[in-house]
Amino acid sequence: MPSTQATPAFGIALQMADAAGTNFTTIAEVKDVNMTLSAQIEDGTSHSSGVPWRVKVPTLLNAGPIEFPVNWVPTAATHNPTTGILYVWKNRQERLFRLVWPNGGPTWQGYAVVENVKLGAPTAGLLGANVTLQGSGEWTLA
Repeated sequence: MPSTQATPAFGIALQMADAAGTNFTTIAEVKDVNMTLSAQIEDGTSHSSGVPWRVKVPTLLNAGPIEFPVNWVPTAATHNPTTGILYVWKNRQERLFRLVWPNGGPTWQGYAVVENVKLGAPTAGLLGANVTLQGSGEWTLA
C-alpha cells in the first residue's frame, strides 16, 4: 500500500464555455488554480441553549474566489477582448466555467463572473496576468 494517495496537480484544465454554455475551451497558459469554497456563518446562540458556548450555523454557500495566474497571450482566443476573459469582463457576463481534475478526477462546474484581471509586464520577465473569478450560484462538485 502506498504511503500517500496524493495526486500530482499537473494537468488540471480550467475551461470557459461560450456564451451559449455549450462548448468549452481550455483557458490558455493557466499556471496555478486556487479555488475557495466558503460558507457564511451566523451565530445561532440563544439563552435557551443551556450552555454558554456559541452555536454556529452555516447559511449561504459561495464558490469563489477562483484565482489563477496565466502566461498572458493577448491574441489567444481565451484571453483577448473579442472572445476571451477580457471580453467576458468588459461585458460583465456570467459564464459557465469548469475545472477538469487530472488523472480522471471529477469535473466541477458552475457559473462565475470575472472580478479582476491584473496584467503584468515586468522588464525581465514574461507577460502575465492574475485572474479572479467569483462563483455565481450553485456549483456542481461531482
